[in-house]
Amino acid sequence: MSQPIHRSVFLNALPAHHGVNDNMMGAGNDGEAMVLFLNKSGARSEETLRRYEREITRLTAFLYFELGIGYKDVRLKHLQAYVSFIQNLPPRWLMPGILPGQPERIMFRSPIKPGKSTDQVIDVLSSFFSFLEKNRYTAGNPAASLIRSGEKVARGNTIIRYFYDNEWQFIKECLTSLPIGTERERMESARTRLILSLSYGLALRESELTGHTCSDIHPDNDNGFYLSVLGKGRKRRQVPLNKVLQQQIIEYRGMNGFSACTETPFPWHQKHAKPGG
Repeated sequence: MSQPIHRSVFLNALPAHHGVNDNMMGAGNDGEAMVLFLNKSGARSEETLRRYEREITRLTAFLYFELGIGYKDVRLKHLQAYVSFIQNLPPRWLMPGILPGQPERIMFRSPIKPGKSTDQVIDVLSSFFSFLEKNRYTAGNPAASLIRSGEKVARGNTIIRYFYDNEWQFIKECLTSLPIGTERERMESARTRLILSLSYGLALRESELTGHTCSDIHPDNDNGFYLSVLGKGRKRRQVPLNKVLQQQIIEYRGMNGFSACTETPFPWHQKHAKPGG
């Protein structure tokens, strides 16, 4: 669990942009609003906190040092200017010394590329201003109208997210050729088949695949089973298990001395370490 963060040193050196303390957060200025947002977002994971703190600090420095405005004054045109700014950075923003109180910190290592990289920045900005809007710190979310350029590419044919028949045939041939001469090889073969089945059949992220066990499988109201997945952003969803997957889980658990496919924190794909490894 991420630890609560405190007001960044550089915010103490910024010119004041105070407003009436009439918001739901109780924030009296931009620095307090920023900290409250990061404490909320950082509860997801350390990586989320690191990424959000980096992007919001960059934006805040741009607003104060380049435009001379605070969060309440931000409009769509300001954020459009920021998107153009991060893609065409002045040389001084690539060197340390931008932030008061943090003389060694480098704000950008290189300009942000258009497309997916810029879209990820926009996602953070949208989340930030949505938070401010919901808590009545700002009148709206100016980031909601920013255009994400990478979405058009993602909907095209440049990224293939499925296997063709000949690729599936290759995978099946590889599975068929896995050695099963020893007990450990037989267990590894079954484990590999189960991992592929779970990954493709349930469309799980890697962290979801490794972070759940059979204790997350529950009976549904139709004589079947579903997997309760705690995924990205700590959001929970329920994914039904088809009959083939149910049987495969039961068989693999049976190889390890367990019955059925629910209960016990038994991992789906327990690793079988090599002797001495």
